Amino acid sequence: MKPTIRTETITVKGPIPFYAAGIAALLYALIFPLYRWIHLIIFAVFVAAVFFVAEKLAPKETKTVEIKEPPKTTGNAEADRLIYEGSLVMEEIEKLNEKIADPVLTEKIEKISGLTDKILDEVARDPDDAPAIRRFSDYFLPTIKKLLENYVVMKDSGAGESVRNTLLKIETSVDQMTGSFEKLLDSLYDKEVLDVTSDIAVTETMLVQQGLSDGKSVLKTGSYAEEAENVGEDIKLTLGGH
Repeated sequence: MKPTIRTETITVKGPIPFYAAGIAALLYALIFPLYRWIHLIIFAVFVAAVFFVAEKLAPKETKTVEIKEPPKTTGNAEADRLIYEGSLVMEEIEKLNEKIADPVLTEKIEKISGLTDKILDEVARDPDDAPAIRRFSDYFLPTIKKLLENYVVMKDSGAGESVRNTLLKIETSVDQMTGSFEKLLDSLYDKEVLDVTSDIAVTETMLVQQGLSDGKSVLKTGSYAEEAENVGEDIKLTLGGH
């Protein structure tokens, strides 16, 4: 999986103590003798003292650094691979997005980025969903990356009629994939949707049995069960899933 990157502010020692110690060593060697061992001891103590004092007095500088933490794993090799590779491709897509001046296309890519994060997070939470995103991670994300690479090259080349048509097709394709990603994300929640539907049905039945409900079901108005079933079928047709 992708390593986690966090920032941390650290204090960095400046070069002044080293310069001070170097100058002190040079001056001492020019002024005082160094041919006896006691002279060398005094020399070492003097230079160390100068370094220590300079280090205490010299101003400290702070900087913010990025620290990569070891990536967390799900314990499922296939899920980890798909999440890791999908994350890497998405990073490249986001870099390409920085080169695209079209605000409409940029907004679509940002939406794809958000959907991708949610999809990969869901698979990290439930690795059993890995097979459902195999084609998404291995094919659709790399395809978007390739299309955007071509878009950047052609956009900067000076557009003729043929190029403009191709750019429009790329924008349309990205838009279509956005819709497919939304359906894929919905399908990953199928089990949760069905669990909620089951809980609601049991609760409604118990309320009716206890005489605490008029028998009207939110399942009929919300169509939760039917919606859950339809989402799964839609994504299979859209992405040609496994």
